[in-house]
Amino acid sequence: MLNNGIDAARTKYDVIILDTSPALSYLTINALLASDGLIMPLPPSTLDFTSSGQFWNLFNDLTANLVTNRGKTKSFDFVDVLLARVDANDASSSVVREWITAAYAGMVLPVEIPKTALTASASAEFGTVYDTDPASINARTYRRAYDAYERVVELVEEQINTAWKRQLGEQHGA
Repeated sequence: MLNNGIDAARTKYDVIILDTSPALSYLTINALLASDGLIMPLPPSTLDFTSSGQFWNLFNDLTANLVTNRGKTKSFDFVDVLLARVDANDASSSVVREWITAAYAGMVLPVEIPKTALTASASAEFGTVYDTDPASINARTYRRAYDAYERVVELVEEQINTAWKRQLGEQHGA
């Protein structure tokens, strides 16, 4: 449904970002099925890691019923795992980061979003690092968070451009 619903927006925008809650709701399923690429933020905690595995198992079961059994296919241009809310001072998170890297292999982006007061307060105000006045927070904290988000944007832009080039090549028979 969502895939059809955003057709008009596709004619006006190069990229549409759907940010869903971390739950397997109807909205999340529709967003996943309407997506060409996925980014899954994953904090390096045991509970979050375990939940992510359960999420993907359920999603695979659902797509088998909603897509495959109807003779259709679904593929993504990219699926990324973004380590988020990473606390450099938490010893247990380094162990869980190893689990995540082993489980998700090449999908883990080579950047981590640090756990900072800035990201917590921006999130609580339904904003982002980009909405925060740099003068309102410690400059080093701001720069650390800002640089991490900028690197994520660069990596995702690279993947989108690669997908577009691949699509152009397919359209022109390359």
